[in-house]
Amino acid sequence: MAMKLPSTVLTKLVSSYNHLWKPPPKKPPYNHICRIGDPVLRYEAKAIDVEKIKSEEIQKVISKMKKVMRNHKAVGLAAPQIGCSLRVITMEFSPESLEMFPPSIVLSREYQAFPLQVFVNPVMRVVEKHKVTFPEACECIKGYSALVPRYYEVKITGYNEKAEEVEWQVKGWPARIIQHELDHINGKLYTDIMVSQSFQYDFWYQEHLQKWFNIFIRK
Repeated sequence: MAMKLPSTVLTKLVSSYNHLWKPPPKKPPYNHICRIGDPVLRYEAKAIDVEKIKSEEIQKVISKMKKVMRNHKAVGLAAPQIGCSLRVITMEFSPESLEMFPPSIVLSREYQAFPLQVFVNPVMRVVEKHKVTFPEACECIKGYSALVPRYYEVKITGYNEKAEEVEWQVKGWPARIIQHELDHINGKLYTDIMVSQSFQYDFWYQEHLQKWFNIFIRK
């Protein structure tokens, strides 16, 4: 006959087990990017007091954003993507990244290399109201893409990580990145405005080719 432990003892044993083998979840800013479905991606992020931009807390968020953006080889990142509901975005498109694309794509989509940009409390003004539609992807919806209409030219103002006022007026692909990241701090994703019929899994063709390879080559 088995001896039954009191419920309080059992609770303490379970708690001890969880403490030893299941460490508590990490707090933001995360080293990973939040995926679609995470509530933080649907909140309108909070503005930051200018005098707090240089604080240890905000500097940690900005530093982590740079690291995560570069680790994922992304061209832009918003603070909610690493779990922080704050109005901060970072963007970067190096010359090395630009060289990865065919000249025809670079020309048609107006890709431009640009150094690291940090905007706290960004505000965007549309300069050219004409919209252009090109494929767009997001690390929050990894592996998928869709055609998304965006304004052709915009101007963004805000503060950098040194609490200095900054502005940037761009057209083409950098303008698209700005709009994509501003959507994030407003609780939106590109799937909200995409051409729905164009939504696709970007690697379906690889899986298709692998399937036929397995059938015909590995018989």
